[in-house]
Amino acid sequence: MFEVSCCASLNKISACERKILRRILKLDPNYPSMHVHSLAKTPPITSRLTELQQKYINRTLNSTNPIAIQTLHTSHKYPTVDNRLLNRIPKKPKTKFKHPPTALLTSLYPNIPEALQSIVEETPLPLR
Repeated sequence: MFEVSCCASLNKISACERKILRRILKLDPNYPSMHVHSLAKTPPITSRLTELQQKYINRTLNSTNPIAIQTLHTSHKYPTVDNRLLNRIPKKPKTKFKHPPTALLTSLYPNIPEALQSIVEETPLPLR
């Protein structure tokens, strides 16, 4: 599969497409690039490739082929607006606990006062 995330290759393909369109439309070789597609009334190849890539991703994720799905999850990267590449599945950053959970502390201190025990029991489980 052709990956749109390869910016250098994509720029070369876009330049080649504009050059071909200039020849087909018999335009000057120095005709502005931003006006070539509006004059030809065609979408740029970058948008077409991105659309085809998205269709391929959706079709693969909805398929029953586990190897293709796993490969897509581990190797595919999305191009962003600022030409960076992001993984499909964002990784959650590891959080370091500043103190051990209160569930561990209760075993160390079996004789906790009633007031403190009620505060511990009132706190939500994710915070314990």
